[in-house]
Amino acid sequence: MHFIIDTIDLKNLLSKLQSAVASKVPVPILSNIHLQAINNELIATVTDLNLGIQCIAPAKIRREGSTTIPVRQFYSLTKELTAPILEIATTENDITHLKANASQFTLNGLSSRDYPSLPDLTGSLCLTLEQSELRKMFASTSFAISKEDNRYVLTGLCMTIEGDTASFTATDGKRLARRSE
Repeated sequence: MHFIIDTIDLKNLLSKLQSAVASKVPVPILSNIHLQAINNELIATVTDLNLGIQCIAPAKIRREGSTTIPVRQFYSLTKELTAPILEIATTENDITHLKANASQFTLNGLSSRDYPSLPDLTGSLCLTLEQSELRKMFASTSFAISKEDNRYVLTGLCMTIEGDTASFTATDGKRLARRSE
């Protein structure tokens, strides 16, 4: 894999993804970011097996491929760089080399074959909401989510979609909150 990417695009992509990676993971590869360079796009994926996020950024692909590298180290490194363009290349042994102007860095990764894939959502129900509406729905219901781990089923939010209406419902066994848009 070998590609060139705008540093700002990469920083934005990594800032969205790195917060979704848990600090303590049961499998070491889950602390990595899965990078795929395909069709002039960099596809970046993180997952903790409960939550998965995938983002896409434009990139100039010299050689298609994929790898995984530690997301926290990668993010820390890129946010300190001032070069406008980054050149990133990965060897067959999943060693990633970053080049920013005269600076060069190396990160050791793991094989992308071992990275869990996200579920295929083709044909799934799709809902479009304004960000402000979604925030109001979360704010109106999240206070009622149980904070006690012994009642695991109550530690989440139930989202129901019927027609063009989305409803959020939460309870901790004492309080009940519901909001529909």
